[in-house]
Amino acid sequence: LVTYNYFYRPYQQHGSKAVFYHAENQYVETLIEAGVVGLGLLLAALLLAAITVLRLSRSRLTGKADGVACVGLFVLVTQATHGFLDFGLYLPANMLTMAVLMGAVSGRAVRKLANASGNWYFALPSLQPRVVFALFSILLIGNSVLGWIELSRAAIADDAVFEARHLDDDNATTADYRARIKQLLKAIDHRPDDVELHLHLADIYMRLYGLQTRELIVEQLPEGRELTEDQLRALSSISELYRRVCQMEQAGLVTQVERMRADPLIQETLIPARSALLAAQSACGWLPQVELYLSYLSVLAEPAQQRIN
Repeated sequence: LVTYNYFYRPYQQHGSKAVFYHAENQYVETLIEAGVVGLGLLLAALLLAAITVLRLSRSRLTGKADGVACVGLFVLVTQATHGFLDFGLYLPANMLTMAVLMGAVSGRAVRKLANASGNWYFALPSLQPRVVFALFSILLIGNSVLGWIELSRAAIADDAVFEARHLDDDNATTADYRARIKQLLKAIDHRPDDVELHLHLADIYMRLYGLQTRELIVEQLPEGRELTEDQLRALSSISELYRRVCQMEQAGLVTQVERMRADPLIQETLIPARSALLAAQSACGWLPQVELYLSYLSVLAEPAQQRIN
C-alpha cells in the first residue's frame, strides 16, 4: 500500500517536480496498489456494511428516527461516493472515524436483530468481558509498541532525506557530502528496504563525484584558462563519463577504460552509488530515474554485467 507514486511515474507524460502520492479515486488506487484481490476486499467490506445498515433500518424493532441507523447510512453513502473523487479512506482520521461509526452500527444490528431472527450470521461467539478486555489490551499494547518502533525509524529516515534534499551544491564541501552519506547509511540500517533512502544515497554519491571532479579539472587547467560553472558541471557529469568510456571502448582503449574504473575517486563515489541504485531497483522496479542512472553507470561494471541501455 501507499506505493501509487512509484507506479504512476512511468506513465507520467509531462515533466513535473510534484510527487503524486495518491490517485483522486479510492477504487482506482486500491486496484493499482492491491490488485483485484484488494479491490474485491474493499468492495466486499462496503457491501457487508450496506447489508447491515439496510437490515437495521428496515427492522421492525428500529424506529424511523433511530440515530445509529441514520448515521450508518450517511457514513456509508458519503464515503462510498466520495471515494470516486478522492482518497479519503487513506487518511487515518477518516478511516478510524468510519471504522468506529460502522462498528457501532454493526454492534447495534447484532443486538437488535439477533433476538428477532434467532440467528445473526455476522455475530461472533460470545466471550467473557474480562477475556475480551485482556485480548484487546494485549493487541493494543503490541500494536502501539510496533507503531512506535516504526515511527522512530521513519523519523530517522525523514530527517536523512530532508538533509539530503536541502544540501546546497553551490556551498557544500566534501565534508558536508560525507556527513549526509553517513546519515543516510545510518537510516538505511533501520529501513533497508526504503527506496527513497537508497535513491538519495546514490544521488549524494554522484554529487560528491561531481564536486571532486570539478576540483580536479580546475587544478589541471592551464594557467590563464577558465571554465564557466556550467561547463564544469557538464564535464563532471555522469553522462559525460558515460560518453568518454563509450568512445574509449569503441577505439579499443581497453587499458585506459580499466584504469578509469579503478580510479580511487570512482571507487569511492560512483561504485557505491551504483550499489545504492541497484538496491533501490530491487526494492521498487518502477522508477525511471533509477534506470536512467544505472544506464549511465553501467560503463563502470565488468563487461559481463554490462550494459543497461
